[in-house]
Amino acid sequence: MISLRTALQRRSDQQLAAGSVGLVVTFLLELAVPAGWPRAAVAAMGATGFSFGAIGRIGQALGAAPRRERLPWLFIGAGVASWIIGKLIRSMFLVAELRLESPNVADAADLIAAALFAGGFVAFLRGQRIAVYALILDAAAVVFVMTAAIAFAVQDVFLSEMASDPVSTIAVVLFTLLYAAATAAGVSALFAVPADASQRSQRLLVTGVGAIAVAYAISLPQYLHGTFVSGTLVDPLWMAGMLCISVGASSSIEDRAVHVRPRASHATPEFARMALPAVVAAAPAVLIVIAEERR
Repeated sequence: MISLRTALQRRSDQQLAAGSVGLVVTFLLELAVPAGWPRAAVAAMGATGFSFGAIGRIGQALGAAPRRERLPWLFIGAGVASWIIGKLIRSMFLVAELRLESPNVADAADLIAAALFAGGFVAFLRGQRIAVYALILDAAAVVFVMTAAIAFAVQDVFLSEMASDPVSTIAVVLFTLLYAAATAAGVSALFAVPADASQRSQRLLVTGVGAIAVAYAISLPQYLHGTFVSGTLVDPLWMAGMLCISVGASSSIEDRAVHVRPRASHATPEFARMALPAVVAAAPAVLIVIAEERR
């Protein structure tokens, strides 16, 4: 049986374990306090704490990286900073129990953060022109599929909200689309990692941005209705996203001092590269079948 010390040899593993415990404790505390502004305040402190931790780790990654490799971390760090601004503004309104009308500064900050995350993944592909083209195509394909999925899943709400307040509705839907695109960009960039390099840091970054994307997707109906409240699974997903980004930054520092053996076969990543297009191609077919069954 693997001992705890063996499993947590790397400092980034220890950071992930400690952060996971802190996340669970924070969410349990959030559920324990009364609903309303106390719960919103705990959720805001949790998300802000994890995101500031991510900023600190990204700063360390920037300091450890050679100049040529700093650009991706500048994008990721700016994305986290922009996300913090949006989260703080939104949290202040939740704590004050006031409705925040869309579009607003918080919306803009969240959308800019998604674009910066995507820019960070593109920057990891510096000098790999074909891989950048593939990334753009992957992200665009995911956006098209997500648009179809949103129209299918929340069709009635979407149409009614578009009729009454199209600008706010488009802003809310853009959260889901842009963060899904950023996640797809991360997955595409991951497949372009050289065979003799570690993928751990980028895997954690993709997982972090993906967790935030899932949080926005889950909360989409609430945002469309204007009924978002703290105390749902969205809150730990946001915290988990920032935790993974933070650990990813720590892992990038460790990976520079670790020799990674080349992969046994180059065919494996080439085969896996087809996974994302295959999923994107299959998703519309599934939606069409379900739509026909509903009729």
